[in-house]
Formats: sequence, C-alpha cells, structure tokens
Amino acid sequence: MNVEEPTNTTPTTSPDPIFQILTGFWASKALMAAVELELFTKLSGGKQMKLNELQQALEMEARPTDVFASALASLDCCK
Repeated sequence: MNVEEPTNTTPTTSPDPIFQILTGFWASKALMAAVELELFTKLSGGKQMKLNELQQALEMEARPTDVFASALASLDCCK
C-alpha cells in the first residue's frame, strides 16, 4: 500500500527582507556616527591609528571604540 504524505500548501515567508532592512539601518548608523565624530577627517591623508590612538582621538572608552572600529571595518570603511 502506497500512502502519500500530505503536502504543506501554506506559503512560507522569508525573513530575509527584514534582515536586509535591519542591516542597512545598522550600517547607516555606524557610518553617520563616523561622520559625526569626524573620523574620516582624522584619518585623512593616509593616517593610521592603533586602537588606543583612535580611542584618544574620538574621546571614547576602550570597549565602545573596539566595537565601533570593528563595525566600520566590517563595512570596509576602515582597516
């Protein structure tokens, strides 16, 4: 005897569009923070800074500076 499994005819909805919007929002906020903190001006002319130098230049605590630099690096805004 051959019994067929019932098929699910309910359409599935992907969360991908929501994640794309959230990622775009996160990226734009990181970029705007860099602009407001004048990070790109401080790095202009090919200047390179170590994390502790960046922390001093931005007048930030160590952990937020690390997170901020990592976010910008993930967006290819800095290395």
